[in-house]
Amino acid sequence: ELDPTHSFAYFNKANVLYSWQRFHDAIRCYDRGLEYCPDHEESLFNKGNILRTLKDPPGAIECFQKVIELNASKIYAYINHGSALIDMKRFDEAIQSYDKAIALDPKSAQFTLTAKGIALCNLNRSEDALDCFNEVILRNQGSKITHFGRAWALLQLKKYQECADACEKAWSKDQSYSNVFDIGGIALRHLKRYEDSLEVSNRLIHLEPRNSIGYSNKGETLIDQGKYEDALMCFNKALSLDPMDQFSHYNRGFVLCLMNQPDEAIHSFIDAIELEERSVVADTAKRCNPHFDKGIYEIAIKSYIKASRQDPNNPRLYHHKGCLLAEFQKFEEAIICYNRALQIDPDYVHALVRKGFALSKMGRFQEALLYFDRASELKPHYPFTYTNKAHALQKLGKYDEAIECLDYAIELEPKFYHAHIERQIVLKGQPEEESTDFLSLSRTMYPDLASFLSEASTKSSVASRQSSL
Repeated sequence: ELDPTHSFAYFNKANVLYSWQRFHDAIRCYDRGLEYCPDHEESLFNKGNILRTLKDPPGAIECFQKVIELNASKIYAYINHGSALIDMKRFDEAIQSYDKAIALDPKSAQFTLTAKGIALCNLNRSEDALDCFNEVILRNQGSKITHFGRAWALLQLKKYQECADACEKAWSKDQSYSNVFDIGGIALRHLKRYEDSLEVSNRLIHLEPRNSIGYSNKGETLIDQGKYEDALMCFNKALSLDPMDQFSHYNRGFVLCLMNQPDEAIHSFIDAIELEERSVVADTAKRCNPHFDKGIYEIAIKSYIKASRQDPNNPRLYHHKGCLLAEFQKFEEAIICYNRALQIDPDYVHALVRKGFALSKMGRFQEALLYFDRASELKPHYPFTYTNKAHALQKLGKYDEAIECLDYAIELEPKFYHAHIERQIVLKGQPEEESTDFLSLSRTMYPDLASFLSEASTKSSVASRQSSL
């Protein structure tokens, strides 16, 4: 009241409001103070932390970038900048921020190394991630997050026993740490320790009864045990909790085929494929399910044939059948199905993209580009088109154009995992690898880093308040 332009009065009031968790009021006070003192480092930093809490990572990134411009040696600005970038699924940039923080203080970088390892896991750089986690454990035994991240990397590397051991270490730190249960259950199932895997799934269900993943994991283990009716009940429960759970739709179709109910199974397969094409996140969630080896494939194809006879002018059925054929590397047969779908509907974007994908897999990259270009004309904001086009361009040696496509896909959908990973491959000139390990992990819960990363925000925010006051 005495001096409306007294910036530090606003900053100190904002710090108190921040400590009371009155975040919107605090933001307003920081903004008023920054009008009169726009380069106040601690206020910009605290504002960035609040914006992360309020689920506004772009705003948080802008604040942390300004802090770094003002003070290039502020370690926590780089750490929290990296955390906000992870919120945006911009893992490459997050790693760069973490590396700068580590360079500033290499002796006490355990926290930052763990965060970097998690980002590397999201990019399927499992060996690099493992190096980060191992270094942390060598220094100070590691936190539950460190052991969780290490388990995740080991699962990607198919080191199932070591993965299970790492999960045990995470549980020894916190028996209710739910993020570990999904990974632990998968590892135990691969080790054929089915009863242990079921116990882990049941523990997850007990801790988070509204989480579909516990039921989905349990259902997969029950399939391995031959308990198909119980498995079906689990997938039904998972879908009642999360109707958008693509994996549970597929698994439900698998188990129905095993129960010799192909007519009902086809509806689950169709739901799963349509979910995949509506969700860019599901692009990394391909059907990496071993139960197709049990004859499901033939039954599912027969279901599509029967359905297409009943509705011969439905392009979706031919498209979905082509998708299933492509899953089994039957690309020529898949193209026949896509051609039939496009004969009925020449502007069917999904069929155009899928046909381009199949042509790419057959090495016909130049021809594939024609279908991607047509799809982008019809639906210019569909990110799948650009990732598939980028793959063909990469194979033709047109790396700059491939990067442009991937950047546009990421601009359309920042959470598009596959685009980030494909970009890594193009930039680093890595040989194309089979992506099954990562794809099968994509339905693993994305690690909730909020509690982990907020540790840095809390410590630095306390220091900021003390400094300002």
